[in-house]
Amino acid sequence: LTFETGQVIKYEQWIKSTKETLAGTATDGFEKLVEQLSALLHHACIKRIQNHNYDLDSKRPKTTRDTSVSQIDFAESYKYSEADSTQGYHWVNNQATVFTGYEWATNGCKSMVVISDCNEHTKHSVGFFLKTLILPKILEHQPTLKTLVIYSDGAASHLKSKYTLSHTMSLQEFFGINIHWCFFASYHRKGVVDGIGGDCKESSR
Repeated sequence: LTFETGQVIKYEQWIKSTKETLAGTATDGFEKLVEQLSALLHHACIKRIQNHNYDLDSKRPKTTRDTSVSQIDFAESYKYSEADSTQGYHWVNNQATVFTGYEWATNGCKSMVVISDCNEHTKHSVGFFLKTLILPKILEHQPTLKTLVIYSDGAASHLKSKYTLSHTMSLQEFFGINIHWCFFASYHRKGVVDGIGGDCKESSR
Protein backbone atom coordinates (compact mmCIF):
# COMPACT_ATOMS: atom_id res chain seq x y z
CA LEU A 1 0.00 0.00 0.00
CA THR A 2 1.16 3.53 -0.77
CA PHE A 3 -0.06 6.71 0.87
CA GLU A 4 0.68 10.36 0.37
CA THR A 5 2.31 12.15 3.32
CA GLY A 6 -0.68 14.26 4.28
CA GLN A 7 -3.36 11.76 3.30
CA VAL A 8 -5.96 11.10 6.01
CA ILE A 9 -6.48 7.42 6.73
CA LYS A 10 -8.57 5.34 9.11
CA TYR A 11 -7.16 2.41 11.06
CA GLU A 12 -8.27 0.16 13.89
CA GLN A 13 -6.43 -0.17 17.18
CA TRP A 14 -7.08 -2.11 20.37
CA ILE A 15 -7.34 0.19 23.39
CA LYS A 16 -7.51 -2.07 26.46
CA SER A 17 -10.34 -4.47 25.56
CA THR A 18 -12.04 -2.31 22.93
CA LYS A 19 -11.17 -2.11 19.24
CA GLU A 20 -11.57 1.49 18.14
CA THR A 21 -11.37 3.15 14.74
CA LEU A 22 -8.94 6.06 14.66
CA ALA A 23 -8.23 8.64 11.99
CA GLY A 24 -5.10 10.62 11.20
CA THR A 25 -2.53 11.30 8.55
CA ALA A 26 -0.59 8.45 6.99
CA THR A 27 2.60 9.77 8.60
CA ASP A 28 1.07 9.72 12.10
CA GLY A 29 -0.28 6.20 11.57
CA PHE A 30 3.08 4.93 10.39
CA GLU A 31 4.89 6.50 13.36
CA LYS A 32 2.46 4.87 15.81
CA LEU A 33 3.03 1.53 14.12
CA VAL A 34 6.81 1.88 14.43
CA GLU A 35 6.47 2.81 18.13
CA GLN A 36 4.48 -0.35 18.85
CA LEU A 37 6.79 -2.68 16.92
CA SER A 38 9.43 -2.49 19.67
CA ALA A 39 7.02 -3.81 22.32
CA LEU A 40 5.70 -6.43 19.89
CA LEU A 41 9.18 -7.75 19.10
CA HIS A 42 10.04 -7.91 22.82
CA HIS A 43 6.84 -9.83 23.52
CA ALA A 44 7.47 -12.23 20.62
CA CYS A 45 11.02 -12.87 21.85
CA ILE A 46 9.76 -13.79 25.33
CA LYS A 47 7.08 -16.02 23.85
CA ARG A 48 9.56 -17.93 21.71
CA ILE A 49 12.04 -18.44 24.56
CA GLN A 50 9.31 -19.70 26.90
CA ASN A 51 7.89 -22.04 24.27
CA HIS A 52 11.37 -23.40 23.57
CA ASN A 53 11.92 -24.12 27.28
CA TYR A 54 8.50 -25.76 27.48
CA ASP A 55 9.30 -28.04 24.55
CA LEU A 56 12.61 -29.04 26.17
CA ASP A 57 11.04 -29.64 29.59
CA SER A 58 8.21 -31.77 28.21
CA LYS A 59 10.85 -34.14 26.79
CA ARG A 60 12.93 -34.26 30.00
CA PRO A 61 10.89 -36.98 31.83
CA LYS A 62 11.87 -39.43 29.07
CA THR A 63 15.46 -39.34 30.32
CA THR A 64 15.11 -38.30 33.99
CA ARG A 65 13.22 -40.71 36.24
CA ASP A 66 12.81 -38.39 39.21
CA THR A 67 11.48 -35.40 37.22
CA SER A 68 7.95 -34.74 36.03
CA VAL A 69 6.49 -31.89 33.96
CA SER A 70 2.88 -30.76 34.19
CA GLN A 71 0.60 -28.10 32.76
CA ILE A 72 -2.44 -26.74 34.60
CA ASP A 73 -5.20 -24.30 33.75
CA PHE A 74 -8.80 -23.36 34.39
CA ALA A 75 -11.16 -24.31 31.60
CA GLU A 76 -14.09 -22.01 30.99
CA SER A 77 -16.84 -22.71 33.52
CA TYR A 78 -19.27 -25.35 32.30
CA LYS A 79 -22.97 -24.53 32.29
CA TYR A 80 -25.09 -27.58 32.99
CA SER A 81 -28.79 -28.35 33.31
CA GLU A 82 -30.89 -30.98 35.04
CA ALA A 83 -32.52 -33.72 32.99
CA ASP A 84 -36.35 -33.70 32.93
CA SER A 85 -36.41 -30.31 34.66
CA THR A 86 -39.42 -28.00 34.86
CA GLN A 87 -39.86 -25.06 32.52
CA GLY A 88 -38.86 -22.57 35.21
CA TYR A 89 -35.50 -24.30 35.58
CA HIS A 90 -34.57 -22.91 32.15
CA TRP A 91 -33.73 -19.59 33.84
CA VAL A 92 -31.41 -21.15 36.40
CA ASN A 93 -27.75 -20.78 35.41
CA ASN A 94 -25.83 -23.50 37.22
CA GLN A 95 -22.13 -23.63 36.45
CA ALA A 96 -19.28 -25.89 37.44
CA THR A 97 -15.59 -25.03 37.58
CA VAL A 98 -13.34 -27.25 35.45
CA PHE A 99 -9.66 -27.28 36.48
CA THR A 100 -7.42 -29.35 34.22
CA GLY A 101 -3.94 -30.80 34.50
CA TYR A 102 -1.61 -32.97 32.45
CA GLU A 103 1.59 -34.73 33.47
CA TRP A 104 4.55 -35.99 31.46
CA ALA A 105 6.41 -38.69 33.40
CA THR A 106 8.86 -41.51 32.78
CA ASN A 107 6.15 -44.13 33.13
CA GLY A 108 3.72 -42.39 30.79
CA CYS A 109 1.39 -39.39 30.72
CA LYS A 110 -1.63 -38.66 32.87
CA SER A 111 -4.67 -36.43 32.35
CA MET A 112 -6.43 -34.91 35.35
CA VAL A 113 -9.71 -32.99 35.68
CA VAL A 114 -11.20 -31.39 38.78
CA ILE A 115 -14.90 -30.49 38.66
CA SER A 116 -16.14 -28.26 41.46
CA ASP A 117 -19.32 -26.39 42.33
CA CYS A 118 -17.15 -23.53 43.61
CA ASN A 119 -17.14 -20.96 40.80
CA GLU A 120 -14.38 -18.77 42.22
CA HIS A 121 -11.32 -18.84 39.98
CA THR A 122 -8.96 -17.46 42.59
CA LYS A 123 -5.48 -18.06 43.97
CA HIS A 124 -7.09 -19.96 46.86
CA SER A 125 -8.83 -22.33 44.44
CA VAL A 126 -5.55 -23.06 42.64
CA GLY A 127 -3.76 -23.81 45.91
CA PHE A 128 -6.57 -26.06 47.12
CA PHE A 129 -6.85 -28.05 43.88
CA LEU A 130 -3.10 -28.58 43.69
CA LYS A 131 -2.64 -29.62 47.30
CA THR A 132 -5.63 -31.92 47.69
CA LEU A 133 -6.15 -33.37 44.21
CA ILE A 134 -3.58 -32.68 41.48
CA LEU A 135 -0.25 -33.23 43.29
CA PRO A 136 -1.42 -36.35 45.20
CA LYS A 137 -2.42 -37.90 41.85
CA ILE A 138 0.95 -36.99 40.32
CA LEU A 139 2.84 -38.54 43.24
CA GLU A 140 0.63 -41.61 43.08
CA HIS A 141 1.50 -41.94 39.41
CA GLN A 142 5.23 -41.33 39.99
CA PRO A 143 6.20 -42.19 43.61
CA THR A 144 9.93 -41.50 43.05
CA LEU A 145 9.28 -37.89 42.03
CA LYS A 146 11.79 -35.34 43.32
CA THR A 147 11.33 -32.39 40.96
CA LEU A 148 8.08 -31.13 39.43
CA VAL A 149 8.01 -28.43 36.75
CA ILE A 150 4.62 -26.71 36.48
CA TYR A 151 3.60 -24.64 33.44
CA SER A 152 0.60 -22.32 33.41
CA ASP A 153 -0.58 -19.12 31.79
CA GLY A 154 0.18 -15.76 33.32
CA ALA A 155 -3.23 -14.75 34.63
CA ALA A 156 -2.46 -12.41 37.53
CA SER A 157 -5.83 -12.96 39.19
CA HIS A 158 -5.15 -16.57 40.16
CA LEU A 159 -1.78 -17.77 38.85
CA LYS A 160 1.03 -15.28 38.27
CA SER A 161 1.29 -13.43 41.58
CA LYS A 162 3.13 -13.39 44.89
CA TYR A 163 0.56 -15.85 46.21
CA THR A 164 1.70 -18.42 43.65
CA LEU A 165 5.22 -18.21 45.07
CA SER A 166 3.78 -18.68 48.54
CA HIS A 167 1.80 -21.71 47.35
CA THR A 168 4.94 -23.14 45.75
CA MET A 169 6.94 -22.93 48.97
CA SER A 170 4.10 -24.44 50.97
CA LEU A 171 3.63 -27.31 48.51
CA GLN A 172 7.37 -28.05 48.45
CA GLU A 173 7.43 -28.36 52.22
CA PHE A 174 4.21 -30.38 52.41
CA PHE A 175 5.11 -32.96 49.72
CA GLY A 176 8.89 -32.93 50.12
CA ILE A 177 9.67 -32.24 46.45
CA ASN A 178 11.19 -29.38 44.45
CA ILE A 179 8.71 -27.36 42.41
CA HIS A 180 9.60 -25.02 39.54
CA TRP A 181 6.67 -22.87 38.33
CA CYS A 182 6.99 -21.39 34.84
CA PHE A 183 4.61 -19.04 33.03
CA PHE A 184 3.79 -18.63 29.37
CA ALA A 185 3.73 -15.24 27.70
CA SER A 186 0.39 -13.48 28.01
CA TYR A 187 -2.31 -14.65 25.58
CA HIS A 188 -0.15 -17.43 24.20
CA ARG A 189 0.40 -21.17 24.33
CA LYS A 190 -2.71 -23.22 24.09
CA GLY A 191 -1.79 -26.64 25.38
CA VAL A 192 -3.01 -30.13 26.01
CA VAL A 193 -5.04 -28.98 29.03
CA ASP A 194 -7.29 -26.93 26.77
CA GLY A 195 -8.11 -30.08 24.81
CA ILE A 196 -8.78 -31.99 28.03
CA GLY A 197 -11.22 -29.34 29.23
CA GLY A 198 -13.06 -29.24 25.91
CA ASP A 199 -13.27 -33.03 25.70
CA CYS A 200 -14.56 -33.25 29.27
CA LYS A 201 -17.36 -30.75 28.57
CA GLU A 202 -18.29 -32.41 25.29
CA SER A 203 -18.49 -35.88 26.83
CA SER A 204 -20.84 -34.62 29.54
CA ARG A 205 -23.45 -33.25 27.16
